[in-house]
Amino acid sequence: MSPSPAADTDADVVAWHWWEPILIFAIGLSLLCALIVFYDNVHRATTNGLWKSIPMRLWVEHRTERYTDPGNLLYYPVLGSLLRLMPAEIFGPVWRRLAYVNAGCGAGVLALTYLIALRLFRSRSTAFVACLVQGAMGFFLLLSTINEDIMPGYVWFVAALACAVVPRQFTAPVIMLTAQCVALSWLFHSSLQLPGIGAFCVGILLWSGSIRAAASPIALFVAALVPLPILSALRFGLPWSEGLWAGKGLGTGWAGFSLNKIILMWSGIAQALVGGENVPGLDVIFVRSYVVVATLSWIVLLAVGVCWLSTARRARAAAEWRLATGVLAAVFLLGEGMNLYIQPQDPQMQIQPMTWVPFAAACVYWSAPRLAPFQSAWLRGGLVAASLLLAGINVNRYTPFRHADSVAQANVRATASLAPRERTVFLLHGFEGMNSWLTAEWGAGTDSPTPGSPDIGHFNAIYVGTEATEYPNRSPEDAVTSVVSLVDQALDRGFDVVAGDIWTQPEEAWVDAFATISTPEKPIAIRNALHAQFAGTKIGEVPGWTSLYRLTRKRATAVAEGAE
Repeated sequence: MSPSPAADTDADVVAWHWWEPILIFAIGLSLLCALIVFYDNVHRATTNGLWKSIPMRLWVEHRTERYTDPGNLLYYPVLGSLLRLMPAEIFGPVWRRLAYVNAGCGAGVLALTYLIALRLFRSRSTAFVACLVQGAMGFFLLLSTINEDIMPGYVWFVAALACAVVPRQFTAPVIMLTAQCVALSWLFHSSLQLPGIGAFCVGILLWSGSIRAAASPIALFVAALVPLPILSALRFGLPWSEGLWAGKGLGTGWAGFSLNKIILMWSGIAQALVGGENVPGLDVIFVRSYVVVATLSWIVLLAVGVCWLSTARRARAAAEWRLATGVLAAVFLLGEGMNLYIQPQDPQMQIQPMTWVPFAAACVYWSAPRLAPFQSAWLRGGLVAASLLLAGINVNRYTPFRHADSVAQANVRATASLAPRERTVFLLHGFEGMNSWLTAEWGAGTDSPTPGSPDIGHFNAIYVGTEATEYPNRSPEDAVTSVVSLVDQALDRGFDVVAGDIWTQPEEAWVDAFATISTPEKPIAIRNALHAQFAGTKIGEVPGWTSLYRLTRKRATAVAEGAE
């Protein structure tokens, strides 16, 4: 049983009513769905969900060529079945329906947060504050109202924490149920695997009180993790080992440590609280106003973190406090450690490590009578007001980007009129939003189309970013040879090669665009080689997306000018 300090003026809550989490879920779902409609933009900060919608459509339509990814083993089959039940006339295309599913997952996280906080603090008002802070956080609001793929897995991770903390006793059946939730979290999104497993092992250790006492429950927990992933992999025709370890991202340009990623992590942690932006460029991070806001966010996080750890230390006699604190602290440290190796600024990579924040903020509310004996009402009121202000700031952050989905669909048509897909190969970085939209609308082609092939009429593109993400070990010289030869092949086969804004970007912009995936040498070499061998003529502009430039060989241009 959780201690109830004199600091808390609320009456202890011994039991909760069944309708309480349902009410929290219903309120949260309504507000999140309203935001989806309000924004008309389920691709804010990232178009990864649009990429996911392409194979997801195969599952929704029950096509024979459907496939699943070891990194999202259950994501496609389960959500495909769920989306099939959601009428397109009401919820829209597959890519929009995914956002509504995420809203449901976000509402589930709010309901589970309420139950966990109620168990720890035994105070309904404190539990409500934890939900309020959770709902106001930048990355939570973002990921619960767009179609990124992390929320279906994340809700299972939070469910695992609830399974462990809410019951009065952490018995063997509870441990096994917790393990199933952890396994489900990574079967929906593999990035949740290592931090989740490690965090619960630490939590069980602190709950047990000693290594000897923890050996048996940890062994049971780890053993219980194994069957479901193996059976899931075999069910979908994959090797059994891929259920246990997908190895996603390894051997690509996303993986690896660098000084840039420390700076990006500093930014990503701040954005998880305020802003909710995916900021991959160092040029934005070093702007003075950005540094000020990020620093203030860090100060707030440090303050509530200190209060949380101090409260947890005083409540360490309660087993549920030891368990929850161990899981939340460990998942932060392990998650951020993993993020330094992958993408520390990415919203989906930050949401799991930052699970502690709502409970830390609730600690400030709960401890107000001790922290400010004569001003506790003001402190609590101020925290609630600050949470509402935070929600307003984070909602407003993306208000200028409303209706971007409707605009994007119009831009697809505009692009087709400027660069007909039947005779065009696009030269892009690969991170552009138009890239995702054109692939989703036209179908993925190839970087080496051939006249008369089935790829004609699809979106055929050459991505310079691939030289860093898929071929990180290629030298700058080999990367140059690859890109230039692809452009030459397309021109030789009679296609127009049309570049986006990267064509006119200065060297510094190229380097910054590769900051998360490569050192400067490779993008500089590719840019210099392209400009040395090709000329670009502007053919039009797609508002909000890019200008378009048709490339020609400089030697051919020079010959033509000499003939004149």
